[in-house]
Amino acid sequence: MWWLSLFVTLCFCTSPITPKHENDLKNVGNTAGYKVASDILTKSMNFSVDPCEDFFEFTCGNWIAKHPIPSHRSSYSQFINLADKVHDKMRGEISSSANEKNWGFKQEKNRCPDKIGD
Repeated sequence: MWWLSLFVTLCFCTSPITPKHENDLKNVGNTAGYKVASDILTKSMNFSVDPCEDFFEFTCGNWIAKHPIPSHRSSYSQFINLADKVHDKMRGEISSSANEKNWGFKQEKNRCPDKIGD
């Protein structure tokens, strides 16, 4: 009888158990975030270029064509693009006269305009 308990124990200990994170990785391609990221990356690629000839142009060509480097910058990236959008939105919110919840901040900004840049 002891051999049966040993056999069951060995079978249980050696059976393949898939960790939870591995199951999550199998389904990552079905998530909404994956599909959005995939769409952004695909639209950034230039499929008219042979990747063996110019890999950088193949992978980034359309993004560079759609997002030229602004004249006041020496480089440009997706992060800078996002930061510019956030900065413009914040500037609009702060300077909007209809937005009364920012009144205290506007008072401080107007008090020392040389220290708080636009």
